[in-house]
Amino acid sequence: MILGGKGVQHYLAENCFEPANKLSPKWRVWHTTNSTIVAWLLASMSPFVSKMVEAMQTAAQIWKVLNNMYSMRGNMMVMMEIQNKASA
Repeated sequence: MILGGKGVQHYLAENCFEPANKLSPKWRVWHTTNSTIVAWLLASMSPFVSKMVEAMQTAAQIWKVLNNMYSMRGNMMVMMEIQNKASA
């Protein structure tokens, strides 16, 4: 909701790329916004999780990794854990 309210949720999309010309105004806007979102994402994570993604440079990279880790789609270990808890 926060990103949507600011109109920057597209920075989490895989097709959001850094502009090539680092001297352009577009790059400065991209860099400032991306850095803000990365800082917000890292600050909202537990230290254990943030250590796994802190070296990533873009919000989209971090979001993709987190989505893969926590979406539970195709995650057999999580599916088995839930199934075991349901059976118990």
